[in-house]
Amino acid sequence: MPTDKGANAGLKVAALVAGADSIEDMGLLRHGGMKKVFKGCYAPSTPGSFLRTFTFGPVRQLDAGASRFLTNLGRRVPLFGAPIGEDFVFVDVDDTIVEVHGYGKQGSGYGYCGVRGLNALLAMASTKDTAPVILAQRLRKGGTNSARGAKGFVTDALATLKRTGTAGEVVCRL
Repeated sequence: MPTDKGANAGLKVAALVAGADSIEDMGLLRHGGMKKVFKGCYAPSTPGSFLRTFTFGPVRQLDAGASRFLTNLGRRVPLFGAPIGEDFVFVDVDDTIVEVHGYGKQGSGYGYCGVRGLNALLAMASTKDTAPVILAQRLRKGGTNSARGAKGFVTDALATLKRTGTAGEVVCRL
């Protein structure tokens, strides 16, 4: 990142990977023993400022990092068990609106359900015996058509699934 917002990028990304999806959740990372887990705990607005500086390139770099993490995890731990006989891996691709509040939210718009928000596209894989695992995710403008960018997104998600070493037939629902 070209500005001061890009300082200590690795630590900021690690805080976000910890599962925070709001400013309030980011605030929780500063409590308890988290300072022992993370090298640095930032004010909740710091990762927000960091993320607002992202353009398409850095977003795709984070995407690649998430894909590599899942791929390496899948090589060490059987994410979807061992398919037997007629078993298959079910990949579900769906979009949803993440509601936002305030008029200054970059990229937000009124989507198909009339709610002002951002459009998130998700690809999740599961089998009859396993919980869903998120293969890929993309955040798009709120008023985006459901099919926009779906071809490349599905291609990326299926490639990630293949790299995890998962065997068996794949059934994909769009």
